Amino acid sequence: MKKSIITILTIFCVISSSYTQDILPMGIGPFFNYSIGINANDVPKGRQNGLALNNIPDFGVTYFLPLSQTSNLGLNIDLAYATYSYIQKNYYTGKEWNQHFHYFEINPSFNFSNFLLGFNFDIPLSGDIEGTNIASSELQTLIGIKIGASIPIYESETGHINFIVEGNYSFSGIFKNYAKDDPMRFNAPYESPEMPNNSFNTKPASVGIGFNYIFNLNKPIASQDSNE
Repeated sequence: MKKSIITILTIFCVISSSYTQDILPMGIGPFFNYSIGINANDVPKGRQNGLALNNIPDFGVTYFLPLSQTSNLGLNIDLAYATYSYIQKNYYTGKEWNQHFHYFEINPSFNFSNFLLGFNFDIPLSGDIEGTNIASSELQTLIGIKIGASIPIYESETGHINFIVEGNYSFSGIFKNYAKDDPMRFNAPYESPEMPNNSFNTKPASVGIGFNYIFNLNKPIASQDSNE
């Protein structure tokens, strides 16, 4: 999973670096993307991790603040309704459980000529495992890293549309007390001599694609290449 994320992002970053465009102005606009995710942490004996598609797309608003008048260096701030998903299954029976967790996400990131690097701060809203709700009081704020690329595919005087590809990895676990609230504890119980412990707290990782439309709040500055 990690290798796939890095490969995809490398391809799009090479494409974006070869694209000549005007210096992006300050702007704001909506975005959405759709992701596939996995639990990036180890699991107890008798369980397996699996990939899961989000049950709903991520969506929100992006604000872009330029930090240079001579190059496309800026700060993106995303405010979003974000979802992290993964599958866990019982190794012996093969039965799978889809798990989805929903957050209010704050994502500041630097934009280096269409390459994105930033951090996620995800405040839990709700969760479910195969339609059974998980109380937000059992969940903790996630802190993670986001890398990606923003590829312009259409530009006009009023704004621009970007194709977005991004990868996310969470440093913190989903549950406040995984040993107590592990949702798989009845579906795939711990095997002796293992005991419930927080080292198995699930850590979501995902890769997603989407689009945003950024409305210009002032006029673009022509790049040096476009003036030659």
